[in-house]
Amino acid sequence: MNETEEKRDEATEPEEPACGIPEEAPAEEAAQPDAPEKKHFIKNKVVREILSWLLTIVLAMLIAIIINTYFFRISRVSGHSMQQTFQNNDIVYISRAPYLFGDVKRNDIVIFDSTFRERNFLLEIREAFQYNVISYKLFNVEQPTNYYIKRVIAVGGDTIQILEDGVYVNGTRLEEPYVNPEETPKYTNVSEELKNGTTVPEGTVFVMGDNRNHSTDSRVIGFVPEGDIIGKVIGG
Repeated sequence: MNETEEKRDEATEPEEPACGIPEEAPAEEAAQPDAPEKKHFIKNKVVREILSWLLTIVLAMLIAIIINTYFFRISRVSGHSMQQTFQNNDIVYISRAPYLFGDVKRNDIVIFDSTFRERNFLLEIREAFQYNVISYKLFNVEQPTNYYIKRVIAVGGDTIQILEDGVYVNGTRLEEPYVNPEETPKYTNVSEELKNGTTVPEGTVFVMGDNRNHSTDSRVIGFVPEGDIIGKVIGG
């Protein structure tokens, strides 16, 4: 082999990198993620965050509705029918929970819908939004005037009789220390049915106000269906 061929062979051999380090792609290019993928990831993350917040809000609203409808509701007394037990403008707290797990009892103080319309879950939800602690405290929303607060005197199956000297349940005259002491009750204006004694139908109650001479109650509106009772007064 002559000298010219040797030089040609040397020229065709690949040239090794300096310091023996193999060539690599630039670091910036290797670390650069794909732009569409990055945008898709960010979009999914935002959607998940929004859905998480919406779910939290919906759950909070459902819990608030259930609590307000069945366990705790605020109400304001309007009128004087329950004096001296409750005065006009007194705030009372009511709950339906006692009647989810038990029956209405004599001497319970209850709030009921005097229109005797059929109550259902949708109506309860609507009223839960309208009449609650927040709407009362922040917006001074009053409860509707068809809500009455009264004391349960007799329940389904009891015999109720009202005579001039007092109220009788199952033949026994009631001792009623809660009746307004400032006025002696007058029972002259009652129906013949109540004077003679009548049985309270099952599923209903007979209610009266503690301020007997100034109360529109079962002596006028008749027996109250238990399904129209919004709740039992648990404090005030």
